[in-house]
Amino acid sequence: MESDHVTLMPVDSDDNVRMLKEFRKILETTRGPESSVKLLVTGGGYQQLTASGTALLSRLELQNPILQCISQVAGGFADHGLYLGVVVSHLLELHWGSDCHIGKQKMSKIINILTKTFQELLCSDLVSRKVNFSTIDSFLPLVRTVLTSKPNILLGGVDIDKVCLQIVKVFLNCVDERTGSVGRVNVRVEDGGSGVISYNGIIYQISEDYNLKIVEQIGGKIRILVFTLKLEDSCDEGLTSEVSQTISILEKAIESGVNLVACQKTVAPEIKLYLMRKKVLLLDRMGTDLISMLVQISQSFPISHLHIEKSDVPKFVGNLSTVKYIQFNESDYVLLQNNDAAVGTLLLQTRSLAGTDHVKALVQQAINSLRSLAIHPILTFGGGCLEVWLTAQIGLLKRKHVRDKEFCQVAQWVQKALLSTCNADAMDSVYHHSWREERTSCCCGHVTEDQLIAVGSQLITLSEVICESMLNPPQPTTGSLKAHVLVDNHKQKLNVVLSALETFS
Repeated sequence: MESDHVTLMPVDSDDNVRMLKEFRKILETTRGPESSVKLLVTGGGYQQLTASGTALLSRLELQNPILQCISQVAGGFADHGLYLGVVVSHLLELHWGSDCHIGKQKMSKIINILTKTFQELLCSDLVSRKVNFSTIDSFLPLVRTVLTSKPNILLGGVDIDKVCLQIVKVFLNCVDERTGSVGRVNVRVEDGGSGVISYNGIIYQISEDYNLKIVEQIGGKIRILVFTLKLEDSCDEGLTSEVSQTISILEKAIESGVNLVACQKTVAPEIKLYLMRKKVLLLDRMGTDLISMLVQISQSFPISHLHIEKSDVPKFVGNLSTVKYIQFNESDYVLLQNNDAAVGTLLLQTRSLAGTDHVKALVQQAINSLRSLAIHPILTFGGGCLEVWLTAQIGLLKRKHVRDKEFCQVAQWVQKALLSTCNADAMDSVYHHSWREERTSCCCGHVTEDQLIAVGSQLITLSEVICESMLNPPQPTTGSLKAHVLVDNHKQKLNVVLSALETFS
């Protein structure tokens, strides 16, 4: 039997450099508001229209082990995975495509110096801003940055300012005033229509007229019974009818005052008819997420099987404070509330070309970014201003190591990799923020053209920034963050930059 033939290839081969460049170009076209929507086609012919970087990384069929490694590391950063992929790919492309051969020990030493420098720089007050929790305006920049990080078509024409405001509103309403913990937010995105609204509690869309009448009749104390199994007969004729067992449980529950039944899955027509005659509101096919939130706010115990004693049924019953009928853009819903539960719902109706799943993921990303502020309430400049600022500081660092050609070479690679993640033309010489042509403010929006004129700042092209050896240290910017300024979560950005350097080394 012949043994497998193994061919050893150098990692810095021309093929690997070419594939790294192609991979980076694909990732770059999916980042930022000017990125393009992709049509992904699997081997089985399944087609998916997406603007999601996470979906792109998970669907790409990569044969090259280097690209697989980068994709795997990038997949661990839900919010900044594409960013890490672009930086690492570009660093490896520049390294392996150059004639500069740096030993492993020397490279490790250089990366350690850069890592320590970045840690110090990113903790500087020059690029970090503490969040003021006393005003809603402190949260709007982060939410707006997340929502504008994808093509505008993703929101399907819905007013982005209204979406930002409702996301912040529902998030703050879910903060428990006693413990400071943040409750759950149910994000509901529907295709068709155009609008956004938020509620305290959970909403469920209803279509049957008899359910509307029952909602209007419900008053006083609301008692709820929750099922997590399918309430239909099985195909096994040897078993006692599940429908009969369910009705037996419901009889006992209604005796104990239950006037609302919720089911995670489907419900048999016979059970629906029984509940309708008893004037009990039925919410079926609620799904896993919604039913778990309902269990949380009602403090009920979900029934997962029908083999329970009738005398034990009252032990499974929970309570709600309010059940209301609401209408939004000609759609009917029931709003379920408990005064003691910090739970909210964001309802967004859109005509997005990318589909409701991607819009929901984007909104959820914005909410998760707000959650992270509760742990690390610091923001940093977005829109590419941080990357340009760091590039300038690396230039200042290169002065201290001007005789170390290998250090200066690696530092320049890092500069180019950082700049490849932002869409800018120049940097101002005083604040070191990024600028584009015909803009009246920097790319993040914090520094205005009037401020540059007042301090006599000049614009320097980014290619000059990399080679410039006579830059002055940056001056601090003044003023608080405005609602339309682009920002990033400080902790997340620090982690992804350091992880990119570690992966490259």
